[in-house]
Amino acid sequence: NLDWFIEGLATYASGQLTDSKLNDVKADFQKGNTPKTLNQVWKGKLKYARAGSLISFIDKKIGRKKLSALLRFTGPKEILEFIGISEEELLNQWIKSLE
Repeated sequence: NLDWFIEGLATYASGQLTDSKLNDVKADFQKGNTPKTLNQVWKGKLKYARAGSLISFIDKKIGRKKLSALLRFTGPKEILEFIGISEEELLNQWIKSLE
């Protein structure tokens, strides 16, 4: 259940999260297509851009050093506990940041 994290990190770190792809995610969200769970982030044709965007948000929220520390975890629960946020709140803050 970490596809959103692994692939999002790869997308973000490799520079594949372009402004164009980020705008696609924003436009999709404006249509009401927002994920309600972390697993839903990794669905559909925009899954790489969505996941990369979420990792970018997490990087800005907790910093690069803590983002790197997330690599040691094996599940979303551990990641959320380390960040100190619920799944719902993380998604809500991320979605709001793209408005």
